[in-house]
Amino acid sequence: RQDFRVDEATLRVTSSIGIAVYPNSGDTVDALMKNADAAMYEAKQNGRNTYRFFEPAMHASAMRHLTVRHALQLAVEHNQLSLHFQPKFEGRQHTLTGVEALLRWDHPELGSMSPTEFIPIAERSGQIIPIGDWVLREVCAQIVRWDAAGMPPVKVALNLSPLQMRPDLVDSVTEIVSQAGIAPQRLMFEITETAAMKNVEKSARIITDLQELGYDIAIDDFGAGYSSLAYLQQFHCRQIKI
Repeated sequence: RQDFRVDEATLRVTSSIGIAVYPNSGDTVDALMKNADAAMYEAKQNGRNTYRFFEPAMHASAMRHLTVRHALQLAVEHNQLSLHFQPKFEGRQHTLTGVEALLRWDHPELGSMSPTEFIPIAERSGQIIPIGDWVLREVCAQIVRWDAAGMPPVKVALNLSPLQMRPDLVDSVTEIVSQAGIAPQRLMFEITETAAMKNVEKSARIITDLQELGYDIAIDDFGAGYSSLAYLQQFHCRQIKI
């Protein structure tokens, strides 16, 4: 739990521990390791940095995790993902000020999947990166369709996962948006407070780069983490979602 320094970086390591006890949790090495692994995933799903003893019900949870993870690999390829657009209205005049793109997944066997279940799995497996690129392409394509239909232009907000806050994010966004022929001013990226605060310096650099290109930034879930209002001055965000 103590911070420690490596070169110029201050680090803190947390652990998610799964525990399997012989013989109740298994009578072979393979069974104990498998069940300890299931308990570890349970610890991660319960907030991380904790431990869980194996219980038989965890098998179902672990199998569900693997099933969803494997199904996600084909979700984009098989056109199972879709976007819903939630309108955003100005409070006094009730005028439409924008929309937010919300990711949905309908699987032919698993049914309608809740984002609260499949997004964390996509983040843990790294699949959120290609899925995030797909969302941006689909948002751009939808803007083109709205423009072609003569709809009044609106700004579309979409969420960025903490894993997408990587050094090549700006280049990736620029390539996708440029190919679609969309003006950056039509898009707003929502970054959760927790994601922004993981590495304030890196987050501020990425946010500044996006803003200089014309994209708006919103801080989502403000108040859920550990930041203060002072950081908002550093991020220069357009909106706060409290």
